[in-house]
Amino acid sequence: MTEERSDAELVQRYLAGDGAAFTALVHRHQRRVYNLAYRMLGREEDANDATQDAFMTALRKLSSFRGEARFTTWMHRVTVNTCYDILRRRQR
Repeated sequence: MTEERSDAELVQRYLAGDGAAFTALVHRHQRRVYNLAYRMLGREEDANDATQDAFMTALRKLSSFRGEARFTTWMHRVTVNTCYDILRRRQR
């Protein structure tokens, strides 16, 4: 079962070509990413956009995940950076 696999194993499986592994990562971390984005941005629609953008960034850059930190920590940083981008755009 994919739900029982560790995040590191799911990352490796995705990089080996298993698309369902990334879907499992999204399902596992979506609520945490959304909650962080909502706390940073304060608006539901911005948090939804940030959540989607953060996972798209993670998908594109997953090969750069070195595994030195937990996936949760890496995804937290991706989300924070995504929220900062949205806040910068909001200021313009």
